[in-house]
Amino acid sequence: MDENKKPVLLAGLGYEVRKRPPTIYVYELPPEYNNVWYNAGRLDRPLFLLFWQRLLSAGVRTLDGDNADYYYMPIKHRMGGMDSENALAAIKYIRETWPWWNKTGGNRHLIIQTGACIAVPISVA
Repeated sequence: MDENKKPVLLAGLGYEVRKRPPTIYVYELPPEYNNVWYNAGRLDRPLFLLFWQRLLSAGVRTLDGDNADYYYMPIKHRMGGMDSENALAAIKYIRETWPWWNKTGGNRHLIIQTGACIAVPISVA
């Protein structure tokens, strides 16, 4: 507890609450890569739609990729098959179109993956 008798988050560990929310840049992809929303009513796993709704309502989306904390790639991805091929094609397009994948080495980039909980490596080198 602090001097006002309120709980302290991770007391004694030097944790500080972030002064501003994280910002997320959303890549604007052509339709052939952005296959998530073709029929949102038929998604068997609505995580994409829920994430998108939260992203828009939270006020964290930015148009300034140079100062973004994270980068969201709005593509549907399940392990293996056509989704993996689509993800690789989208990453190639992003690397050739915007500087942030190459600048961060792909770090801080978000792809929503649903489906099997098995690890299938995807090489983007």
